[in-house]
Amino acid sequence: MKNDIRMAAAQTVDQCDFNANLVQHGRFIEAAGREGVKLLVFPELSLTGYHRKQASAHSVEMTSPRLDALRRASASADVVAVAGVPLMVDGRLFIASLVVKPDGTMASYCKQHLHPGEDLFFHPGAEGAANLETMGVALAICADTNYPEHAAAASALGVDVYAASCLITNGGYDQDSAQLIAYAAKHAYAVLMANHGGPTGGFEAAGRSAIWDEKGNCVSAALGTGAQLVIAERSSGQWTGRVMRLPLE
Repeated sequence: MKNDIRMAAAQTVDQCDFNANLVQHGRFIEAAGREGVKLLVFPELSLTGYHRKQASAHSVEMTSPRLDALRRASASADVVAVAGVPLMVDGRLFIASLVVKPDGTMASYCKQHLHPGEDLFFHPGAEGAANLETMGVALAICADTNYPEHAAAASALGVDVYAASCLITNGGYDQDSAQLIAYAAKHAYAVLMANHGGPTGGFEAAGRSAIWDEKGNCVSAALGTGAQLVIAERSSGQWTGRVMRLPLE
């Protein structure tokens, strides 16, 4: 790993309401800014919760004014925020990560590999691994991480961090986290995993969001569920981490 970075996983709790989730995102971004975090990654479909049947009704486009609050929060905190949302592009619906930058610009990454049943509501993305070029970060969304070729494609980009926005239940946590740790060690990049911190869409998320270094060692991890900010920093070759609990109100 070449570059120093201070990043965090935002372990949010679905409020089952877009506006309430948006407010929660603003609190996380503000807290991250106070901690000097430059990259903040939220879970899969964090702005709406993982509600597949309602996703189209609550979808946004890149130009939607509903996202203005995120832009303002990012600019105020000087944080690049990666938020999960159902994204409508040319009449097609995607599970997407919106990259909201402090300068007001936005980019998107669409999930490449859909879980069974998601194809009834969403289209798969086709642009390959996303690369936040100025930060050395590649993005993934949940089931993307189950495909070694996706992690390998990220490595081929020469990134320092593989950042995954997820919905992982207790039953899948051990296997999924072990796979992410293996990617870190194999590809010599850090891995960030942002998971939901409570129930969403009928699933009981495991929480336990975590960040592993380029050898697969855990730098920082949430203990269980709840709204938590998982922070990790690499400076002069050394990793440090901490976890903060955030109030929802």
